[in-house]
Amino acid sequence: ENRLQLSEVNFSEIVEGSALNFEPVAFEKAVLIDTEIAPDITIDGNQTQLNQLAHILIDNAVKYSDENSVIKIILSKKNDTVEFSVNNRGNVIAKEDIDHIFDRFYRAEKSRTTKGYGLGLSIAQNIVQNLNGKLTVQSNQTDGTTFTAVFKTK
Repeated sequence: ENRLQLSEVNFSEIVEGSALNFEPVAFEKAVLIDTEIAPDITIDGNQTQLNQLAHILIDNAVKYSDENSVIKIILSKKNDTVEFSVNNRGNVIAKEDIDHIFDRFYRAEKSRTTKGYGLGLSIAQNIVQNLNGKLTVQSNQTDGTTFTAVFKTK
């Protein structure tokens, strides 16, 4: 088992950079990316993996957003936790799919027309777990779909 090299990483810069990278793709789909990123939030992590986490969650939000909708990206620090959430409006994830959404190669029926292998959320889950965090999803008609990664800080 490889031990991950952890260091203090500016997660705010990672999330901001990832959001900016997806602006053109979102624009093509008439989707607005709205960010609320607190500055200088640092966590003990791996730069490459945190980049990958932000990329996966924002990429999925753009892919599965309805046209002319808003993706909301929030990064905040509350007491001893850092919370990173990505919300989008699109097809709601069915309750029976929620239990399997982080399984490798799992693809919900509605997502089968979208390109991908069903690995992204499994990888995201592994990244978060490697950093002793927790990744959750909530999806309903009223609020849309929100993926939230929560990390404990020192």
